[in-house]
Amino acid sequence: MGVEVDESIRLTNGLCITPISEMPDSREKEYYLKHSFDATGHQQPKPKSAITYLTKITRSHKVDEDPSYTFERDKGFWESSKLLYDTSLALNAIENTSCIPYFSTAYTLPQMPIGLFGGSGGGAPLHDVIGHKITKITIEHTDEINTVLSSLLAMPDKEKTRYRRVLSRLSQSKRREQIEDKILDLGIALEMALLDDNRNNQQLSLTFRLRGSWLIAADENERLLIYHELRDIYNYRSQVAHSGVLCENDAEKINAVRESFPNFTLIAERIVRKLICEERPDWSKLLLGII
Repeated sequence: MGVEVDESIRLTNGLCITPISEMPDSREKEYYLKHSFDATGHQQPKPKSAITYLTKITRSHKVDEDPSYTFERDKGFWESSKLLYDTSLALNAIENTSCIPYFSTAYTLPQMPIGLFGGSGGGAPLHDVIGHKITKITIEHTDEINTVLSSLLAMPDKEKTRYRRVLSRLSQSKRREQIEDKILDLGIALEMALLDDNRNNQQLSLTFRLRGSWLIAADENERLLIYHELRDIYNYRSQVAHSGVLCENDAEKINAVRESFPNFTLIAERIVRKLICEERPDWSKLLLGII
């Protein structure tokens, strides 16, 4: 949900981002291709594309079989499901892109005979925020998506779990409507990415700014600009978190924050991409200019 493609984009590991129009004929396809509106006249958000993966699933089983055997038999299916989920998360690290899994199901191949071997079933995860934003991505994004996804999948389980949460929060910040909620989610995502080892909560704002700016800036001029942008993100996030009010409710200042938010998001995406795709930095050496 949130991503649109004009043609199929083939990713690593046999994954593919496929336009809804090219998916197998089904009730879901027919429904998603229709324009529909709710009772208030707003167009309902629907997926424009699907992340697909071809895998083998064992259909036949005994009624009284050992549950441990059942889990092992279906292991390929569950691993495929996690792969699709991680792919949807990884897309949120791509510039100006937000994506969430909206509906998951399985389809049989066209040559599959009708009967016991056919059929499908699916489910929809619950999300706190859906959003209406649609991002168009193209084949030019393929290498970048593959790099992020491969790096995420190669992480140890503990780190992978942490970055799933970072990407989820980053995605949510893009999908929200209220600027106060957007800035709060963005700040939380960056804190999880940049401050995970700050156990004593020391100098959070300064560490946040220094690490982010030294991590992604190409030179000292860009470093200073990013330093100031991260300072603003942290300050705005703190205002909302501690008082529930942004910029003392000054409409003009709030509008300035809203106009700056796309640039804040670009910085956050760059930081998250670099942390996922490259070896974890030695922060002390980085800040001292040793690396």
